[in-house]
Amino acid sequence: MQLEDLYVDPTYRGKGVGKALFAELGKVAEEKDCARIDWQVLKWNQPSIDFYEKTLGATAMSEWMGMRLEGAQIQNLRKFRSESS
Repeated sequence: MQLEDLYVDPTYRGKGVGKALFAELGKVAEEKDCARIDWQVLKWNQPSIDFYEKTLGATAMSEWMGMRLEGAQIQNLRKFRSESS
């Protein structure tokens, strides 16, 4: 299962909301017989990393690196259109 976005408003942090959300996610993953749950976290977001590792017992995946294209980089993909047709 791939978790795309999870955000807990600062007002509700430290009140068990994140644990409850992951508990429900775990229930769905078990019902769907998922082998794993994957998600990304920004490297600078240490409070979230700490929660994932220390509270949830998650394992950091150091083998993967996020990649992104934006704006002009996406437009530059046009050059490949004629090559693929």
